Amino acid sequence: MALIADDLSRVSIHLATMQKSIARHDLPIWRQLTRCFESILLIRQDKPEEGLRGLSETLSEMDQQGASPFYSLLRCEGVQGMAMLGLNQQALATIDETIRIASSRDERWFLPELLRVKGQLLLKDATPSSRKYVNELLNQALIQAENQGAGFWRARIVFDLAQSVALTRP
Repeated sequence: MALIADDLSRVSIHLATMQKSIARHDLPIWRQLTRCFESILLIRQDKPEEGLRGLSETLSEMDQQGASPFYSLLRCEGVQGMAMLGLNQQALATIDETIRIASSRDERWFLPELLRVKGQLLLKDATPSSRKYVNELLNQALIQAENQGAGFWRARIVFDLAQSVALTRP
């Protein structure tokens, strides 16, 4: 939750706990998740190139082993790292693939956030006509968040939707 709320000091504390734990009990999935969260922290600390490289390598390993309940969250963080590096087309392709994967797995809990992030990516290069699509996308995310009773997702989406609507007004 600290990661989603962008509380980087708490993320660091939890990450240190994970690192100590894997030092005592080297379980492969926990080692991989720890590496992912270390990489995400780098992305969030404005070191997207280094963080994205580590996250991509670890996600590739995880892909070979099968599904993880955090897969969509981890890929979404990678998408945001791509966007920070100006790799918007790659970020959009990855978010679309992640939405498809999350829809086909039991990761629908994260779909509102994936749709919100896709909306943010599209807003970066939006034209007046594409802003309408972004608003529709964000409304779709809002409906999903409300159906899930996910107040946190709802709040983030409402904020982005208000920004998007403000941009579409003449």
